[in-house]
Amino acid sequence: MPTLGQALADLRENLFVGRQTEIAGFERWLQEATDPPTILNVSGMGGSGKTELLHAFLRWLRQSGIPACYVDGRAARSSEADLAAALEPARRAPPSNDGRPSMILLVDTYEEIGAHDPWFRETFLSHLDASVRVVLAGRFPIDRLWMAAGGWAQLIRPLPIGPLTEAETLEYVQRRGIHDTDFCAQLWAFTHGHPLATCLATDLALRLGIRAFALAPQRYLVLQALSEQLLDEVEDRQFRDLLESAALVRQFDEEMLAALLGQDRAGDAFEQLSRLSVVRPVAHGLAVHDVVRRALADELRWRNPGRSAELRSRALSFYSTRFRAASPDDRHWLVADWLSFSTRALIQHLMFDQADPAEIIVARARSEDHPAIRRLRAERAVSQAARQWTMIDRVDDLEALLGTPLARLMVARTWDGEVVGYSTVIPICRATLALLLRNEPAARMLRERLEPAQLADPPASADDADTFVVWHLVPGENGPSSVQSALIRDWIGLFAQGKRYLALTALPSHQAFLTTLGFRLIPSACFDDYHSGHPLRGLELDLRSIGAERWVQAVLNGELPIDPTTNLSLDLQPAVQDVLSHWSDDAAVSASRLLRFADAGPDSPQRDRAIAVRQLVCHAFHEALEAAPESGRDVLRALDLAYLQRSTSHERVAERLSVSRSTLYRMLHRGCRLLAARIADSS
Repeated sequence: MPTLGQALADLRENLFVGRQTEIAGFERWLQEATDPPTILNVSGMGGSGKTELLHAFLRWLRQSGIPACYVDGRAARSSEADLAAALEPARRAPPSNDGRPSMILLVDTYEEIGAHDPWFRETFLSHLDASVRVVLAGRFPIDRLWMAAGGWAQLIRPLPIGPLTEAETLEYVQRRGIHDTDFCAQLWAFTHGHPLATCLATDLALRLGIRAFALAPQRYLVLQALSEQLLDEVEDRQFRDLLESAALVRQFDEEMLAALLGQDRAGDAFEQLSRLSVVRPVAHGLAVHDVVRRALADELRWRNPGRSAELRSRALSFYSTRFRAASPDDRHWLVADWLSFSTRALIQHLMFDQADPAEIIVARARSEDHPAIRRLRAERAVSQAARQWTMIDRVDDLEALLGTPLARLMVARTWDGEVVGYSTVIPICRATLALLLRNEPAARMLRERLEPAQLADPPASADDADTFVVWHLVPGENGPSSVQSALIRDWIGLFAQGKRYLALTALPSHQAFLTTLGFRLIPSACFDDYHSGHPLRGLELDLRSIGAERWVQAVLNGELPIDPTTNLSLDLQPAVQDVLSHWSDDAAVSASRLLRFADAGPDSPQRDRAIAVRQLVCHAFHEALEAAPESGRDVLRALDLAYLQRSTSHERVAERLSVSRSTLYRMLHRGCRLLAARIADSS
């Protein structure tokens, strides 16, 4: 009979799934003959499967007859002598005479070596025979640690690892003996392929017999255990609170972090977060790794809903303020990040479920990208355009688009430069209208929605266009699953311009997604059986009257569709909340957008402007109180206690009203909406 150790080793091998790319990279690295030899660095956040990958390397080495020495940094961290003893087999390895490695040294959890790092590098590695190849695995990329170590960083061959794919996650769960497809889908939505989260969730399901995982309260035990593992490097409680704040948003800079913390500056906190293995630099600051961000945010929402609601309120207020002052380029990405606070399942699924701010880069297509775009179109044609938004009837339509510099042609790239998707948005102007009218569905949609004068004499240039057509959104069939999300977020950024947007799609899920964003179906632009058995439908979103900020607020509040003549209140709600939040600050109150509805001019003294704005809000409050039914007065009472009286903290207000803090924040949000509606009606 096998020993217990052998049985555990067999189980470990049986449950190892995926990582074929990493193993292939390991094999190529072993075959390279570089001078000096490189050091392979496996890096990834806690629970990402680094140890399991190293054991897979060990199995491959045994099968290949190559000696190996495995060292766990946790077992050898207590002293330099312990570390030296663990490394002794590698030091004693005889030199190789045939060019093959004499031994492979694999050091796991390298970050645990800590203070012994200089000795390991300068004393041990410097005198190690070059035929001993070295693999270092840990949470941090080694080249960052060795950047100032006199050229050592140049020897590092990075091998970062991320989550498992959905197919690999399904394979793991099935190997554990669970074949329920509904459960597998719920588990994927919960873990997003994080190996430790997948393992913990599967353990829980097997132990307790859970199959409706999305509804099981025990899933929060997985979140707690996962959070502890992920934050093993963060011992200080206050620092963990800081990380929880940062995890609420997709990406953050110093200004946003300060707003989340309720502080004027957050430079030191930003710098501290940048050192964590679970935080990485992205285009607009820093971002908590997506799996970690979701786990921390979900766990906080369960453990402390009041704090979660307070952080959410701060973030939404910041986005509103920043959006108004932002440049057009910044508004483009702010819109998508702002929408990440939506609770609508379709928005989360199509824009953010597979989203990693650092994984896919969306940029303007170059002429050298055209062959890749043609290849993606050909692949789409073979696969019946399963995930495409609109149709091209002929190949020459694509060629015409590629030859039209006015079309907004974007490509999605991986970090190594591979083009894995593309999208096209076409401004309606003199140079593009003829191209669009060549397509029968587009022509019918445009003739329905454009005025005859616009068809006869369209804007002279793309800069003058006020109507845009979302023409293609094509993720490659073999690209990462986050490509579609990245492309969608990019073209939704165009909505920050506040123009009119038209789209054609045959997929019911995409039609539902667009209507969730406020698009309306165009009745005459419906084509039965045009594509894959589904009718192709035209849809329209017109933001020319209401603007982008009011549209985002409507999406987040579930108040679509918007009637531009009656929804001024939606635009005023953030201003009301800002005034209430800074009730005693004359400078902030006097600069409010509510001033144009108050009895004071912009040239009045600051004190007079502030008094007039406060009187406006108080008048709206009393009007709302008189009109409110008895059952609705609690909302206004909460507003009075929390903002107007300011006699106690929000926590005490919640206790006085006998509600939770999360309920209090929802009440305050509704109260601000009521006051904004009163001010809008009076105007």
